[in-house]
Amino acid sequence: MRANIGRVACLVAMASIAAAAPAPPPAPPEVKKTVDAFAGNWTFDGTVTLPGKAPAAVHETFDCRKVAGGTAVACTGKAEMKGMGSMEDVALVAWDVAGKVVRFVGASPMDFHDHRCTWKDDKTLACEPLSLTAEGQPATVDLNVSFADAKNVSIVETTTFKDGSKLVYEGKGKRK
Repeated sequence: MRANIGRVACLVAMASIAAAAPAPPPAPPEVKKTVDAFAGNWTFDGTVTLPGKAPAAVHETFDCRKVAGGTAVACTGKAEMKGMGSMEDVALVAWDVAGKVVRFVGASPMDFHDHRCTWKDDKTLACEPLSLTAEGQPATVDLNVSFADAKNVSIVETTTFKDGSKLVYEGKGKRK
């Protein structure tokens, strides 16, 4: 009985503190814009062109769910590429209120990306070139995302290696 009284008192104290706390400022419109743009179930068909190779077809699915109280999107992706088999990756996409950019953080068995992107207009997200190490050598990644409308998107990601060779992903996606 005494333990229950303590729990009740603690809950009452927490409720009164929460009631007295000021409401957080409203989220900037870019938060909703970013979350709404990426949330949903996506199917992508595209190509991956490895340096010196012919383009290979790739089919991907992404399940992108709203997280963190609707302020971000967490995506789990699965890809099938002829000659390479299946692969899984994850991404977190959110508007960075302090940095005033979209953060597009992705991880796969091949690499880790932390893109900083800006909305150029209502349909185009352009990312700063990202320097990283890929395939054991310095590289730069350029990522651009274009929404034709609320259900159709295209993504172009070009990795340029120090020797000038390129790995290019081009995909078109549809929200289910």
